[in-house]
Amino acid sequence: MRAAEGQRINLTLLAFVDSQTSGSQKSCYDVAVVRDGSGRRGVTACSGQPRRQAILVSETSSIELEFVATNMASDHVVPRPGSAAQFIIHYQCKRVCT
Repeated sequence: MRAAEGQRINLTLLAFVDSQTSGSQKSCYDVAVVRDGSGRRGVTACSGQPRRQAILVSETSSIELEFVATNMASDHVVPRPGSAAQFIIHYQCKRVCT
């Protein structure tokens, strides 16, 4: 994504992940990787988190957004069989005020 010079890009995640958890387990899904300048950040949607989350306001006027299709799993984060993440990533260009 590219904004005009002097603008920044505001990314927001709207995640629709089943909010019911089983015991201490919650469902989490990797949904994207954002590259902004030399930085890189993963975007994950999890049950129990607020549906609307600010992802970032870019440092530059250009970012790369790569969607991923793999599930994240750790000792305490396990996707339930048959479940899936549905999400929207909203972006908006904003003029930088000095």
